[in-house]
Amino acid sequence: MIWSPPVALPDWWQDLRSDMPIVYVTLGSTGDPQLLRVILDALCALPVRVILACPIGDEISRLPPNVLSAKYLPGDLAAAMSVMVVCNGGAPTSHQALVAGVPVLGIVSNMDQNLEHAGDH
Repeated sequence: MIWSPPVALPDWWQDLRSDMPIVYVTLGSTGDPQLLRVILDALCALPVRVILACPIGDEISRLPPNVLSAKYLPGDLAAAMSVMVVCNGGAPTSHQALVAGVPVLGIVSNMDQNLEHAGDH
């Protein structure tokens, strides 16, 4: 099942340009801010534009200049315009990316995700 939250687009959405590849990053509402910082630090060195959906955004300060952030984004639209999706490996975001034909880097860090994938080995 594909689902995306019905959220308003951020002010910067209309200004997104296609001169740089876009990477969509979200770790969901339970994402670890320290892990998010590691991801953003790695992506800031690349010639990409990062669009970040971060409900825990108040905990992330000093965003790199190539990062645009919103509390929530319509994941289906964000995935469709991206060259890669970095997420917590959960089904909603992963499915949005796969439907759009975009590779997913799933970083599993929540206990329930580890248990869910334990049988995959």
